[in-house]
Amino acid sequence: MLKDFEKEQTALEKSIEQTKDTLRDFEEDSIRADKFIALVKKYTDFSELTTQMINEFVNKIVVHEGKWENCERIQEVEIYLNFIGKFEMPKKEPTKEELEELEKLRKKREKKGKG
Repeated sequence: MLKDFEKEQTALEKSIEQTKDTLRDFEEDSIRADKFIALVKKYTDFSELTTQMINEFVNKIVVHEGKWENCERIQEVEIYLNFIGKFEMPKKEPTKEELEELEKLRKKREKKGKG
């Protein structure tokens, strides 16, 4: 019976430590989010992007080597914002017109590449 109690005690202590770690992470995320929101509130007019704004918002920009795929040059750019980390642009579904334009451009590039 004492062994069962010790096992349970060890499991509970481990669970408490994991919960404390989770809570600490949550509190740190909340602090960073609050700082980012305060920064956003500082700038109410985003009609013009200034050097000062970029310096305050952007932590770093990582530009990867360009690659050619299907006659198109693809280059990944990662933007890391202060307080929130890597910024992911939401994926937008292209319209029918945009798809048609992309297809025309692709065919034009293929034709140019063969010629």
